[in-house]
Order: sequence, then C-alpha cells, then structure tokens
Amino acid sequence: MSYIFISYSRHDHAYAHELAELLTLTHFNIWIDDNRIDYGQRWWDEIEKAIKGCTAFVVIMTENGWQSQWVKLEVHLARNLNKPIFPLLLDGENWSMLLDCHYVDVTDNQLPAADFFHALAQVVPQQKIGSKINPPFSQTALQPETPPFDVMLAIDSFLAAHQAENWETALEWLVRIRNTNSNQVPRIFLMEIDSYEKEIQEALSLQNITRQAQNDYEVLRRMLAHRQPSERIWHMLQNFWQFYPGYDPDNIAGKVKPAPKVTPKELLLQMHDLELLPSERAVAGRDLAQLGDHRPGVGLNRRGLPDIDWVEIPEGEFIFGDTSEGNGPHVVNLPDFYLSRFPITYAQFEAFVHSGGYSNSAHWTPEGWEWKDDRANPDFGWNNPHWHLFNHPVIGINWYEADAFCRWLTTLTGCEIRLPTEQEWEKSARGTDGRLYPWGNDYISGHANVNELIEGAGPFYLGRTSPVGIYTRGASPYGLVDMCGNVWEWCATSWDNPHQTSQHHMAVVARGGSWNSTHYGARIIVRSRHERHYSGRNILGFRLCATRI
Repeated sequence: MSYIFISYSRHDHAYAHELAELLTLTHFNIWIDDNRIDYGQRWWDEIEKAIKGCTAFVVIMTENGWQSQWVKLEVHLARNLNKPIFPLLLDGENWSMLLDCHYVDVTDNQLPAADFFHALAQVVPQQKIGSKINPPFSQTALQPETPPFDVMLAIDSFLAAHQAENWETALEWLVRIRNTNSNQVPRIFLMEIDSYEKEIQEALSLQNITRQAQNDYEVLRRMLAHRQPSERIWHMLQNFWQFYPGYDPDNIAGKVKPAPKVTPKELLLQMHDLELLPSERAVAGRDLAQLGDHRPGVGLNRRGLPDIDWVEIPEGEFIFGDTSEGNGPHVVNLPDFYLSRFPITYAQFEAFVHSGGYSNSAHWTPEGWEWKDDRANPDFGWNNPHWHLFNHPVIGINWYEADAFCRWLTTLTGCEIRLPTEQEWEKSARGTDGRLYPWGNDYISGHANVNELIEGAGPFYLGRTSPVGIYTRGASPYGLVDMCGNVWEWCATSWDNPHQTSQHHMAVVARGGSWNSTHYGARIIVRSRHERHYSGRNILGFRLCATRI
C-alpha cells in the first residue's frame, strides 16, 4: 500500500493532525504516530518499519522539531533510504540537513496550498478513499519498556560506531544514552554529547550529499566512456556543479574543460575584484590554481620551501577574551611576533609530505609519532580534487601534523616557527580594541567564507574551502586574511587554560571558524575544543607563528 509518513514533534501535534485529516480527505493514505511517546526499542522498530515502507516523507519543520532527536533520526533514515522528502516550514529556519530540499512555507500556520498536494500526487497514488494507518499499538495497549540499560556498554557501542564512521548507528546510540537517566552517564561523557552530535550531524549531511552526487556523477562517467563531445560533457558538468560544487573525483573537468581564455594576470584581477560575487572570485582562484598562483605566501620559494608571507604584530597591550566564552575580557601585553598572512596551503604542505616529513621521527612529538603509525599523508582530502587545490588551505590536519610541519620548517630555515598561542592568534585577528570580527563588531555579508544561510546573515555559502586571500575586505587590522571562516586554525594553547601552552595529551583549541560555520560561530572570540588526534575532516587547517625570522 502506498502511503505518506508524517514526521513531527509532539509539541506540533495539533498542526500535524490537521494536515493528516486534510491528506486523507484529498484521497491519500497516511501513517502518523498519534502519541509521539517513546516506548523503547519496539517503538523505534515500528517507526523504522513505517519509514522503510512509505512512498513519501513529510516533515514539519519547527524549532521543537529541530530539538527532537527522534525527528532528526526519522529524517536521516528517510534520506538514507532516498525517500522523496516534502518539508513544511511551520516556524523557525530551514534545517541544515534539508538545505537541498525545496520546502513549503506555512509559517502563517495555514495548511499548504494545492500545489503541495499536486506535488505529492506525482509520487503517491491517490485512493478513492484516503485512510490513516496507525502504529500497531496504542498508549493503553503498550506500557513503556524498562529493559536493563548498560550505559558503559552503550558508550562502547557508540564509540565503535563512531570510529567506523557508521554515523546512523552512532547517532542512534547517542540518542539512547542521552535519553537515559543522566545520573547513570559519566559526567565527562555528558559534557561531550553535544559536540559529538554536531560532528555526526555534519558527517551525515555530507554523506547524504555525497551519495546523491555519486548517483548523478555516474551519468558524466558514461558520457565520457561513450566519447560524447567534450563541450557537451563540460556543459553538463557545469550544471552538475550547481548542485554539488566542485565534486569531480575522476577529474573529468581536466579531460573536457576548454583551454582557459584568460591569463593568470586576468584571473588574479578577478580574484580581487570586489564587484564580483564570492563564488565568482572563488572560481577564478581555482582556475588560477591550475595555471600557477604565484602570489607571495601561497606557494613555494626558489629553494622549494613554503614561501611564508610574514606579518609583524607589534608588541603592546590588547583586549583578550570575552565574557560569553568565559575567559575575559582583560588586557594582555605581548612582545612582538610574526604570523603568516594566510593559512598553510596544499602547495606548501605538499613540500613537507614530499620531503619525507611523515617518515622522519625528528619532526614529531613522541605522541604524534605514535599516532602517525604508517600514514604517509593526511587522512582526509589528500589527492581529492574537490579539496586538494594548490592555493586552498590544507584540510584534514590534526594538531600533531601541524606541529610536525612547524618543526620541519624550523629545521630547514633556522627560524623559530610554531603554532600561535590563543593570545597571539586573537591579537592578530582583532587588533587592540576588542572587536568581534577582523573588520569590526558587526558581521558584514560577503566579508568571510562562512555559511550565511543558516542564521540569515546573508545570501552567500560556497559550501567548501576557498582560495586563500580572496576575502580582502575581511582582513584584520594588521592585514592578515581568512582569520574569520574558510578553515578553523589550530593553536598551541590548552583548552582548560587560554594562558597555558598545551602539554602532552591535553585538549587544545582551534580558532576562527570555517566555511561551514555560521557567522556567529566564526567570531574571533569563539573557542573550539578538540583532542590532538582530531583532524576535523574538511574544516581544520592552521597558520604559522614565529618569534623571530
């Protein structure tokens, strides 16, 4: 039987059942959980079975729904099963996990217009008489299950799923742990639950987008295999990139792209033409990466070593920290030091890899060398043409790898090169007056590579890293670029004490936000806690600090 599954928070019960009644009146079969009460594993088994069997999936997006772990689980399952999803925005903002789905705005609390039902009819056959399919149990027939719940076993199961990147299972275990009696869960794990959930949600969102991209990309592969005209494949690839920016694992672009009609000089001008959109400047930067980006601080010098464009940060006082982050504000006096104008690029990190940086223990701390094991390059994004671009910040770098790069470059140059402390990073980003962004206290759309869509900060979201230095209007008072957005940047500072350099296995801090951060999350004052082995997949990079050069 064809039917529509309705996903909603129990706080939106009234609207959900109005919608259900209208759907049955318009000759659709619908499945809706009338109670929205967690009856344990048997309850979720029935929900899972209903989603697997549905023909279409309607989700009512509200702030309450976004806070509901069960609604998120239902949406993730529907996405993983490639169910047609029809979101209704009743209140709040569009959900990040559904950015690629068209939603119907019902924020006036009205039921959707006829177009919505017409769209459903294209997917779900209408019946002569619509009916409601209820769960095979009721509140009176089934009492809440109270099976013994071993919290430590659940944490072990979660960690195993997390390590295997089995994100759906990891999220399910995390929800079960969160919903148990908090007194049974070790406090140290409770403190990490929100961080784990955010990481898993981002991974699931990327996984869903990647799966859809792979299906569509197969058409381009077949076009190339059947020797279709390069011009046609290139045109189709451009259309494909509108949905999946830059995705090209087989480098089809390199095989069919017409010869560039612009010179490197013209591309450089386009990269810094502030009349162009950020996406247009980013495309010019990617094209320049293929021809050779010779800007100071981006590539290598004549010795084949990273060409670092050092910026001197003068000694003196500045306002450090903020009350919202629990570490200030207060006045700190620093001696002069130097910071690299840009984050370290792929071109520069390649020099470390190709010179045997991963095979020489002299460049690594004992803990870092133990972690490295038999790795020969970063785990994530290496040689992936979507991320691995000459003039883009290197990503997938954990603290050990960033520290090893600094030690390697120190040995070769004689300069004292290291990761910056939080205080050094923050002064370089905000100057002396305590501003929240490199350019001032208010976010300005188009000044940084962040996700402006989530909190309505603006119309821009590249959905990936950008060539370093194209956001010149977002430069700090000292002229450093990309201190807000693009990639989070490792610091040498302990999470527990922003005035102390991290030692041994202590958690450390990253600053600056990334291309996937909100504008609020990319403020200069925001501290992000990570273990040293965490690579951040596609959001973590670093820049250099030097006491003397």
